[in-house]
Amino acid sequence: LGSAAVLQRVQQSWAMQVLFPWVSASVTPTPTMPEIAALDSAYLAGITEGERDVWRRFVRWGVPVDRAAAWLQRATGGATLGERLAMIGTGHVVLIALAWVLVAYAPRSLRRTVTYAQARVVVLMAKIAYFILVELALFPALCGYCLASSLGPVLQPALWAGGGWPWARIVVYWMVGLGFMIHFARFVLYCRQVLRPGVLWFIRDPNDPEFHPMREILEDRMVPQQYKIGRSAIMYCTIIAACVLVPAHMAARVAPEGMLPITWAGLGDDSLPPHLYAWVAFLLPLAVAWGKPFAVAQAVFNRWWRVAARVARLSEFMLGDRDVMDEGRWAMPAAPWLPSCVARLCAPTDAVRTAFAEFRYLDLARAGPVEWALPTREYRDHLQAAIDRALVGSSVVFVLDGSNLRVPAIDTVPVVAGRRMLVPIDEHGRPVSTRHDYEAADHPDIRASGLVDPALLPAPAPESSYRDQRFKREDHTVVYAPPGLRLRLGMFIGLGWIAIAVVGVAVLMLALAVGPWVCRRVNMDDPTSNVLALGVGMLCVVISCALAVRVAELVAAIANAGGEGNAAALIRGGRRAWTAFWKLSVVCAAFLGAVPLAYSLVIEVYVVVVVRRILESPEVPLGRGLVTAMVRNWMFSLMHVWIAHSVLRFFSDWRISRELERMFTGAPHQWHVWRAVWVFAVPVILASLTISAVPFALAAAMLWRYDQLTVASFARIVALDDIALLAFASKTFLLLCVTSAAVWRACLLYKRWTRLARDRVYLVGQ
Repeated sequence: LGSAAVLQRVQQSWAMQVLFPWVSASVTPTPTMPEIAALDSAYLAGITEGERDVWRRFVRWGVPVDRAAAWLQRATGGATLGERLAMIGTGHVVLIALAWVLVAYAPRSLRRTVTYAQARVVVLMAKIAYFILVELALFPALCGYCLASSLGPVLQPALWAGGGWPWARIVVYWMVGLGFMIHFARFVLYCRQVLRPGVLWFIRDPNDPEFHPMREILEDRMVPQQYKIGRSAIMYCTIIAACVLVPAHMAARVAPEGMLPITWAGLGDDSLPPHLYAWVAFLLPLAVAWGKPFAVAQAVFNRWWRVAARVARLSEFMLGDRDVMDEGRWAMPAAPWLPSCVARLCAPTDAVRTAFAEFRYLDLARAGPVEWALPTREYRDHLQAAIDRALVGSSVVFVLDGSNLRVPAIDTVPVVAGRRMLVPIDEHGRPVSTRHDYEAADHPDIRASGLVDPALLPAPAPESSYRDQRFKREDHTVVYAPPGLRLRLGMFIGLGWIAIAVVGVAVLMLALAVGPWVCRRVNMDDPTSNVLALGVGMLCVVISCALAVRVAELVAAIANAGGEGNAAALIRGGRRAWTAFWKLSVVCAAFLGAVPLAYSLVIEVYVVVVVRRILESPEVPLGRGLVTAMVRNWMFSLMHVWIAHSVLRFFSDWRISRELERMFTGAPHQWHVWRAVWVFAVPVILASLTISAVPFALAAAMLWRYDQLTVASFARIVALDDIALLAFASKTFLLLCVTSAAVWRACLLYKRWTRLARDRVYLVGQ
């Protein structure tokens, strides 16, 4: 009974819920034969007792083979789309399996036939489709599922429901996972910019000219590729668990009661209008683009990485910056039992740095550049003596320790299975162990020179048709490695993880604390969810941080201004800032306010009113106010403005594109704002207002024609309460415009055709 209770608790744990949800969903006793009797009796009659015992074991282990068999048996009927797709997929799997058997076990006499060639093409196409499915579908969905499971204490499960539609949850998982993979790739790119080249050798660099993923898929064997996929999946799941799961639980523990989880109840009758969410969704990217919080965070984390590397004595190993303070440890001769970090508190570090800077002893090993030079034993003895002379009379000593490692110098170094990338070397640059001498193993001339024993050398690098995997000396460099390298690497990664987790949790808590307060002050508090409050809080945090950075830069500039020339430059900078501010304000008001608002009238009159008239019925009223309609159409028009701007930037040879580029060239204080407003904004606004006013004028004319025109009737049309006549006028004007354009185009085609006919007649000399 005790073991059964323990097994039941293990099956109901969160790990089993994440990894094997079908096991934790129903914990049942040992299944018997009636529990797997969901199949047809004729099918069960053909199952032997041994097969039934195997089925019982699989069901007991949580593998639903009985459900899979029952589902496949029902799918043979093909009554639904899913069953037909299952049968088609089963047929493809069988075809691919037969083709693989033919390719793998066909004798040599059949390998020149057309059947073998076609089977090989089928296998290659199946491999490509499989890897595309894994990389673009399964991996993002797996990452999204892990994120949803990790963010359980922070996000309400209803946010992942997808509205209750079939397969919508999987689509949501896929979208979230794809976004995570994209941002993780950006984070890896940032790490490549900060860390020393060669540190991230275990992550493939997409900029590698010798990286051919399609050739690897086609030419490499399937089993090693499956190992790579498995390692990538484990890496992603581990990163999500370390960087999302633990901080989410930290946030849930730190947050006050009622703040978490983040809730979302949809758009109901008691919720806020959706255009408020659209406002926040529009303003937040603008604030991020203006405030550049990622650049500020990058600068802060750059300093933190250097502090973490200095604490772990990995400045040269991780960042490529050689520091003599990393190449030794502090100790107190009077109390040797004290740890090095305590002795460092009273250590005269400046004396050691000065002694190292004034050290002029050179030998053959230090003749080259610093990053390539190897400190010999003689060099280290002289350096230790110089440091001891500098610390005479001090209560602490500085003892040089550590060793040299040969490490990759580039991130695109070839990775050969079974070979170490971090190899200890001696003072002559040779590996300490002969079994790590890959240069001698890959080059026959070195192997035949007699300097090394060929029997102790490792195996040569395997040959590849698309990449040279042999050892190259220029792809590696020598760096200092302190004692306990693995522990120090864990310390460096742990310090980085602490910084990321603390910053993430702090920003989330600050946004959830500021957002509801601001929403209550402006009467935007939503009782059904706090997603809007989170967006408002993030907006306030980004703007506040950006203003703080700008003020700090201004204060630093004022503090550094020590003369009249600097003061005059500061005044000029203030004038430029003011000019840039009012020009940006005019541009935003004209191109992000007036132009979309005028264009929104066109959308409302010619699109929304017509569609609303077609779909509206007494059972389904579609009425909405003028202000709400204009705000929603304005948000929709902003997308059109952005699309038009993107098209003009893409077709840069157009005349209007050149004119736009000429007006907005340089810094914001140098823009020709008023000319841009007069040339671009004013014509669009006037055209939109004129086109929008035509249906209202036609509706007023029809009301006047039948003596129904009054102030109240026309006001109902303007307020979009009575849209029947307005929709008829809009359709009439649209039909008139389309007919006129068609007639005009037909006249042009007729003129071109008659001119072409006359030219053909005249060209023959008649």
